[in-house]
Order: sequence, then C-alpha cells, then structure tokens
Amino acid sequence: MQGAGVSSASLRAGRSPAGGFLVAGVGFLAAAAVLALAGRLWHWPWAGTAGLHLVLIGGVSQFVLGAAQSFAAALLATVPPGRRSLAAQRALWPLGAALVVVGVAAPSRAAVLVGGGLLATTLALFAAGLRAMEGRSLQRPAWGVRWYYACVAFLGVGGMLGVELTRGASWARGDLLSAHVTLTVFGWLGTAIVGSLHTFFPTLSGRGLALARLEGPTFACWTVGVSSLAVGYLLALGPLAAIGLLAASTGALMLLANVLRTARAPGRPLGVPAALVLAGQLCLAVGLALAASLAPLDASRPFTGGVRGGLAALLVAGWVGLTVAGSLLHLIPVSARRRPAPLPWPLALASAPRAIAMLAVGGVALLATAQMAGSSAAEVGAHVVLGVCVLVLGTAILRLATPSRSRTRARAGSVP
Repeated sequence: MQGAGVSSASLRAGRSPAGGFLVAGVGFLAAAAVLALAGRLWHWPWAGTAGLHLVLIGGVSQFVLGAAQSFAAALLATVPPGRRSLAAQRALWPLGAALVVVGVAAPSRAAVLVGGGLLATTLALFAAGLRAMEGRSLQRPAWGVRWYYACVAFLGVGGMLGVELTRGASWARGDLLSAHVTLTVFGWLGTAIVGSLHTFFPTLSGRGLALARLEGPTFACWTVGVSSLAVGYLLALGPLAAIGLLAASTGALMLLANVLRTARAPGRPLGVPAALVLAGQLCLAVGLALAASLAPLDASRPFTGGVRGGLAALLVAGWVGLTVAGSLLHLIPVSARRRPAPLPWPLALASAPRAIAMLAVGGVALLATAQMAGSSAAEVGAHVVLGVCVLVLGTAILRLATPSRSRTRARAGSVP
C-alpha cells in the first residue's frame, strides 16, 4: 500500500540496485573530503567548487540512483532493471561525474560536455528502467514513481544550464547560476529526497505514513515551487520567484508534518537513522522558511553574504547531510543482506545514541548562525561539533560497510 513503506526484506529481495551505487557514492564523498583538506593546505581556489560537485554529483546523486530504483522496485512489487542497465549506469555515472569535476576545476568545456553527455545517457537509462518496471507491475502507486520522473526532468534542464555556465555564456536578463543550482540541488536531489521519504521514512520508523493523503499536494507544491523559483531566477521575474519559494516552503512544511506525525505514532522508539533523517527535514523547513522571510525585495536576485552562507549551512550540511547520513546507516546493511551491527558510538553516547542527532542539529544551527552573524569564533566551534559528528557517523558507516572477521567466519562456517 502506498504510504505504508517497504520492508527491509523487500529491499533485500532479488538483486538490489542500491549496493554498487552506495559503494561508489561513499568513494566520491571520501575523495571530496581529501580534496577539501588539500585545498585548504595548498590554497587551491578551485577546490571548493570542485569538492561541492564531487559531493553532490559524484556522491549523493549515486545514492539517489540506487535508492530510487530499489524503492521503485519494492513499491511496484516487481524486479529491478536488468543487470546490463544497472552495470552501464554504475560505469557511466562515476566517469561522467569525474569529467564534470575536472572540467569545472580546469576549467575545460570539452570535459564538461563529455561528462554531461555520460550523465545524460545514465539519466536516460534510469528513466527507461523506471518505465520498464511500471510496465511489468500490476500495481499503480499514485505518486511513488512520478517523483523520480520529475527528478530526471529537473536535472536534464539544470545540466544544460550548467554547460552554458562553463562556456561563459552571458545572460544579462537573469541569474543563470542560481537557476542551475535550484534545478540541480532542489530539483534533482531535493525532489528525490522529498519523494523517497514518503516510502522510506515509514521503513525507518516502523510505522505507516501518518498523512499519506498529503503526498499529492506535497508533490504539486514542491515541483511547482522548484520550477517557478528556477524560472524566476532565470528570467529575473521577482514575483514568480517569490511564488516558487513560498510553494516549495509549503511542500517542505507538509513533508515535515508528515514525518513528525509518523514519528510520534505508537511504536518502537526511533533509531539513530530515523532521528537523523527527521532532523534533516527540520533543517529543510527552517531553511526555506528563513529564505522566504529574508528574501530581498526583488526575489529574482540571489541571496548574498552571510544570508547565503547561513542558508547553505541549513540546506546542504543540515538537510542533505543529515538525510544522507541517516539513510546510509540504514541502507548499507540492508544492501549487504545482513542484520545491522551495533553502531560504534562513543561511550559517552552509548546510553542515548540519538544524542548524536541532537549534536548534529546543534552544530548545523551554530554554523548557520555564525555565517549570518559573521562570527569566526562561532564558526570554529561549529566546525568542531560537526567534525565530531562526521567522525562518529563516518566510523559507524565504515563499520557497517565492512563486515567483521567474526561475522565473516560465522557466515563461512554456515556454508555446507
């Protein structure tokens, strides 16, 4: 049933598409961390932009590709796309992402064009796989797969704007960069997150979706909001951008209401993954509400200065970061077809592991405040807090991704 979530067993059944994408995505995130450190040590001016592309295109986007096809297969009660299609996607997307990162850092328009072509080919395979699963299925969920078709459309248009940016195209009428960011971050990644959570959060929380009837209005508000905001930025149409920001904020608030009501329903206490994902959606709602309240009089202009830094902290570090961390803690052991191992929390948090979620939210809030107030001391403190969270969660993810020797021997001994 739509809104009831999918069980971990249904995600394990058959050949789950998520596994290979998760491994490659984690590799890109590790490469981004190394690049960020090297860029800080050797003062590479291009490291920030290249690292952001590594995280969003190379890392998070591969989680979207794998999870979306896994959720769609479970939701439609059918088998995932064929092995050849999945293998092609797993080969083409990392190569395309790497070329785009090189093209942005160099800069090289040729690398961006070739990389963008590989990403577009992967998107076509992704959409074709969704369509094939719909054709095989006897079920017709109202909204589950539509979110992913919208993702493809947003990234297709956003990618074309990105190519224009790399060739130095002049666009005097509006803001090409803001439109590109809106379509790729909110359109591609955001639509995948908001849409998937209507299926995924019930799985995390062990409860049925409390307000399943809100999924249709959430889809409408979110997609109309992202589209209007992007067009408003692109054509310098202030009223349209303001309407888009308001509509997207409304969609985010409906999602937050849904996950909050679901989390508060009777059932077992929320685990760490569900708590992190819930905290991420809180950051999204606060970030968009803050953007709506602080929008300049001409809403077609982008945010600048400390406001932009504060919003980036809430939406990138808070929303995307916490959602991805919580999702990985759940999906890695599921895709590896084994029971989740106990998470290696520090002794101080052993009795209340959800405290790490509160610590992460506090770090994101402190970072956003520091950016908006221009306080370097608060920013250093936020980096320390978030660094502890990254260390703890990264250790947990690595431990879940790497089976211990005892579990390996136990599995080997069980084979006749």
